[in-house]
Formats: sequence, structure tokens, C-alpha cells
Amino acid sequence: MAVSRSPYTTGAEFVLILTDPVDNSTCHVRVKVVQAYPFTKSQALKVDILGVTHGYKSLPQTAFLKLYDRRYLDDRAADGDNPWDQGKEAKADEIHRRIQSRLPDAEFLAQNIGAPEREQEMLESIYFDEDDYKDEVESFGADPDAVNQWIIEMRYRSKTLGWFYTECQAYRRMQSLQGISIPRFYGTTLFDATCEMAAGIEPEVLGILLEFIDGMTLEDVLDTDSCLARHPYVGQAAVDCFDTITRCGVLHGDVRLANIMVSDSGRIYLIDFAFATFRPPHVTDTVWDQQVSEQQESMEAKDLLHNKGLRDRTPPEPYSDRNGNYWRYNDFVEEEKEEWRVKYYEPSDFDEALIRHKDPSGKKCVSWLPKWLPKYKVLVERKIYLNQLGVRYKQEFQHGLTT
Repeated sequence: MAVSRSPYTTGAEFVLILTDPVDNSTCHVRVKVVQAYPFTKSQALKVDILGVTHGYKSLPQTAFLKLYDRRYLDDRAADGDNPWDQGKEAKADEIHRRIQSRLPDAEFLAQNIGAPEREQEMLESIYFDEDDYKDEVESFGADPDAVNQWIIEMRYRSKTLGWFYTECQAYRRMQSLQGISIPRFYGTTLFDATCEMAAGIEPEVLGILLEFIDGMTLEDVLDTDSCLARHPYVGQAAVDCFDTITRCGVLHGDVRLANIMVSDSGRIYLIDFAFATFRPPHVTDTVWDQQVSEQQESMEAKDLLHNKGLRDRTPPEPYSDRNGNYWRYNDFVEEEKEEWRVKYYEPSDFDEALIRHKDPSGKKCVSWLPKWLPKYKVLVERKIYLNQLGVRYKQEFQHGLTT
């Protein structure tokens, strides 16, 4: 098997065409890889900015480069589900060259990602349907194995373009949160094909350049003796981030500890928005709030953090599913220690524990009412306490303390 070594290694240098997300202006940026992280649905690289030419853009000395190369995804590694290798790629290459004129141009995608008037055109160019090319491919008389491999590569190409598009859209929608709850977004990238490139670089590979967050993910925190794992502020701040992004019309879509970062200065960030979903146009606040409530990302984050011992549970107000059923809320409260429950809740005094009604399809169903009601004064005191902890926590980190 002719497996090709990834060109995205420590010490590698590239010249990138960087497109500004605000005004679509471009500049050329030379970068050097100083650290390559494990590849997942993208290739994550810490890079040094060596210089900016052919245009000017103010950039930090160090940044974070995410590339969307279909060849080096986690499930395409040698031990993955569908490994990529150079030999198979060569079989499909002739078909790709013949079809290429009909495929979406990488430069078009990189430089029009922020143009609302081109959005539909971009979405159509990302989507791949092999039937659209069936007659043309059959006319080549190509080897069936080559055709099958070309289809596999095109499907992965479509996936990576979709992740790229989604992540760019997320950062654009959350522009007001950049540098606060999410990293700063410096723009989209293409490899500069006019410059000498290392073997294995494909000019069509798209990427994004982001602020480098000097810190660790909460998944990494579990493997250390850091005071982070014992600090209530960290978990609450992470949950607040998931609530905050919904105000920009974004749902994260991938609630994991690996997607929550804490910087060395104590700020919490969400990262990796390739699976995000967005508030559709013309949707009212009420409908969007309902969609957010149904997804329950902040509650999912609370459960995750609690189960990993990264936070004590901040008591939630009663919440239900779309059918008005409070069973998850009831379970949440009842699974906790009695001391915690008595401190924050009191039994509800509803005459009935459940109600009978019909769901949106007309089917008869039963929904549980809240068995517990919060003691609101205690909840307010709890919130004030966490805010005070947050201030102290940041001060400790700024002074290098780890109490």
C-alpha cells in the first residue's frame, strides 16, 4: 500500500493566501509549523507567522491553522475505517482531472465564504451527487476500481468542504464573541500555488487561521493535577459559553471536553464548530428559544462536566422537552445527594404528578410535572458566589497561583 506521509509536520513551511473575513481582501502569509496535533476531522497546526507579503494584515506572532484535507482525516489513517493511500489516489486522478472543470473552485469557496448573495451557489458547489457525473464518467471507459475510488474521494471532499463552510459561518455569526468566548478568526486560507511547495501539498486544500489559545482542553485537565479540576468557576463558565453562543444564533453540535479550552489567563473558550447548526432566517425569538431548549446543549455540558468531576452541579430551573415533560429534570434533581437537593429545592405541591394530553401528531401521551421547585433566593446567592469565584480564579491565574 503506497501510503503517503502527511506534509503537515513540525518544521514545514507554507505560503498561504489569507482572505479577510470582513472585506474579502487578501494577503500572502508565510508560516512555519511548530506543533502538529492529532488529526481528527481536520489537520490542526500551531504555526509561527514568518512574514506577510503582497498585502498587509496585522497578525500575531503565533496562530492556529486548521486545514481540511480529505486525505488525512482520523478515519483515513492506516488503522482507520477507510484509509487513504497514494496508489488509490493515482487510479482516480485521471477521472478527477477530466471532471475538475465542473467542480467547485477552491479559490471561489475561500474568497466568497462571507458573501450572502453567493451562499446558495456555495452550498450547491459543496454538495456532491455521483449521479450528476455518471454518464460522463462512463464515457471515459475508465477502470471500475478507479471510478469507485474517485467516488470515495469526492464524498470525502464534499464532507471536508462542508465542515470548512460550517466553521467559517459559525465564526462569522459569532464575530462579537471572538477573543471572548471563542478564538479570533483571521480568515480563510489557500496554499499559494505560485510558490515552491513541499511534496504532498494540494493547492485546493482549504483552511482557516485562528487565534492560538495558550492553555489546555478540559479533556487534558483530567490527566493533570491542575487546580482547574477543583474550581467551580471553570465548569460554570463553560456552561455559560454554550448559552452565550445561542444568542448569536449558533448551536455547537459537538459537546465534548476536548472542545472546551481554558487559557493560561483563566478565560474559557469553545472551539471546533464544524458540526454547528444555525438559526434559520426569519425564525422568531420564541421558536429559536424552543429549538435551543430542545437541543439542551448547556444541560448536556453540565452533565458531562459533572460526570467527569470537573464541576459541582449548579442547580437548574425546571426544564422540559417539547411535549412539556419534566422527567429529565426530575431525574436530574433526584440523582443528586439529598444534602444538595434539600439546599436548593423543595417539593412541588401540584395536585397531580402528571398530566394527560396529546402530542403534536395527535397521539395520547402522559407528561410528568416538576416534582421539585427551586429555592430562588438560594439560586441567586449561588450565582453571586460563582461570579465571585470567577474573579478570584482569574486573579490567581494572572499571578501564577494554583491553590
